Amino acid sequence: MKYINTQTLSAIVTLCLFSQSAYSAIALDRTRVLYNEGERSVSMVLENENESKPYLAQSWLENSKDEKINSPFVVTPPVQRIEAGNKSQIKIQALPATNMLPTDRESIYYLNVREIPPRSDSPNVLQIALQTKIKVFYRPKSIVAPSRLEANPMEKDILIEKQGANYNVKNPSPYYLTITKVRKNNVEVKDFEAVMIEPFGQRPLGAKVVDLGVTPAIEYLNDFGGLVELTFQCRGDICSANIKDKKA
Repeated sequence: MKYINTQTLSAIVTLCLFSQSAYSAIALDRTRVLYNEGERSVSMVLENENESKPYLAQSWLENSKDEKINSPFVVTPPVQRIEAGNKSQIKIQALPATNMLPTDRESIYYLNVREIPPRSDSPNVLQIALQTKIKVFYRPKSIVAPSRLEANPMEKDILIEKQGANYNVKNPSPYYLTITKVRKNNVEVKDFEAVMIEPFGQRPLGAKVVDLGVTPAIEYLNDFGGLVELTFQCRGDICSANIKDKKA
């Protein structure tokens, strides 16, 4: 008969407890927030998907340096209790300091929501406070569209350039460009890490020329959080977008 030593048994129990406690209870109703200049506030729904226990939801905003902020936006309420199976709301409000933000491009912030479980009566339960973090895009009036954008209005001007053995992406638009997938001959390149390119900026794509060939394709996120495919044709070191080849 085989025996399990105490350390092994302890590790198994810990893993089991972790897997049970790591289930996220508090869920947001979206994966990104778009805040247009002129809006007084933007509201989001929080739902406690745990059917038996109430949870606390702690919310705050951070800048691009992962620093907590109270301006130019504020989120309310900062802490609230959500009963089991119930929904509630949080609200992001603009402060007068938004007048200091760039007027020709988007600005980015991050909304954090941390769930705090109720204290357990059992001394052998491992509790974990899980946290959700999503992007908040502030869009000034000069680039606000009549409705949410299904595609970047300037996607035809997005360029991919060869730099040695690698590719570099240029974003000529006033909108953040988040590329989540790349393809070669309709085959997704594995182990690609998403890259976000700031307005009027450029960044390495993180994929080599040999991996993508001369007809690379990217997929980027639109305002709805959906994916938009864009293919390119390379001539020399410059790859231009094939807008006419886009799928309907």
